[in-house]
Amino acid sequence: MAQIRLFPLLVVVALAACTGDDDAATSTTSTTTTTVVPEAAPIESQADAYFDALAANQPDDPAAASAVPGSDAALYAEHQASVRGLLGVTATRTLVAGGLGFEICEVDAACTTYGAVVSDPVSGLVTTLSIDDVPVAGRIVGGGIVADRDGAVARVASASRTNDGDVFVLVEVDNTTDVPIEMFGFAAVYDPADGDADVETTGAWGRQQFPAGAQGELLLQFPSGELGGVVHVSGLRGDGLDLLLDLRVPSP
Repeated sequence: MAQIRLFPLLVVVALAACTGDDDAATSTTSTTTTTVVPEAAPIESQADAYFDALAANQPDDPAAASAVPGSDAALYAEHQASVRGLLGVTATRTLVAGGLGFEICEVDAACTTYGAVVSDPVSGLVTTLSIDDVPVAGRIVGGGIVADRDGAVARVASASRTNDGDVFVLVEVDNTTDVPIEMFGFAAVYDPADGDADVETTGAWGRQQFPAGAQGELLLQFPSGELGGVVHVSGLRGDGLDLLLDLRVPSP
């Protein structure tokens, strides 16, 4: 709440001259007016606004608005907003700001610590940060190569790796055909960059049915793996044509 500052009293003195005989007295009236001026609320730093929005899950005030467009911080905020939206995780989280950074805790008390926050020296917008002491650049990637298989156009919009090693891949799909397409997200397979054995998805959320001309997002979760691998997603066109898209996850 903004503090109230009381400015010095302003005293307005009005002199009223009375006309009449020489014995008429001059009357002096004093009126005292107190002017209350609210003090402007302190300007919140862009870093504070960034983490406030991350914790609050505000769809109309995303954290990305407080980050440099195209930066690691912006990509992380956009990825988090999409992932949490598709997962249906909308509860407001608890934000604690301290001398070493920011900590955001879920309703189940699981917490994430953010530090090493770097902001643009001119705009104050956040450019990068660390997540649990790991640079965000090593935890999230975006902008995969577009794959087109018989009119099913898709790419990895972004992907992240959790503390536990799970990989979340956000896929953008565009049906450019004149027939419906179904993507089998539940049967997706991830080929990790580290050469480990392929792993099957443990979860699929978002849109999997795409009418002709439709676009949408598909979120896939894999139990382990390094960023930089390939996601294999199968599907079926309405005219009976099988689809198989190989979507490369960029390397950190």
